[in-house]
Amino acid sequence: MSELNLRELLLDAGYEPTNYSGRAMYSKECLGVETDEGNAARVVLEVVQQAIRDLRGEPDLGDKINDLCDTLMGCSMDSMGLGYIIYWRGIEWDGPEEDEDEDE
Repeated sequence: MSELNLRELLLDAGYEPTNYSGRAMYSKECLGVETDEGNAARVVLEVVQQAIRDLRGEPDLGDKINDLCDTLMGCSMDSMGLGYIIYWRGIEWDGPEEDEDEDE
C-alpha cells in the first residue's frame, strides 16, 4: 500500500494507532490499533470510508481501495485482557515512541 498510509487513515478515522510487538515478533514493532471486542469490523470499515473520502475523484480509486482492503485483511488480532489489538506485522511502526506520547 504505497500511496495510502494506514497509520494516517486510522488517525483521520478517529483512532489512535499504537506500536505493537506480538508473539514471535522478537521485539519488532508494527502498526496496531486497540479496540473493544466485536469492533474490528467497524475499524476496518471506517478506515475504508476514510480512504474513499480522501481519494474522492481520483481516477484509480478502485485500485487503491482494493490495495487497502488487501492490506487490511492481512491483520492479526490479540486479546489484551479488557480489549483487543488489531495489528499488521508487515507494516513497520513509523509513529512516535511510546515514551514521547506519555510526556505530552
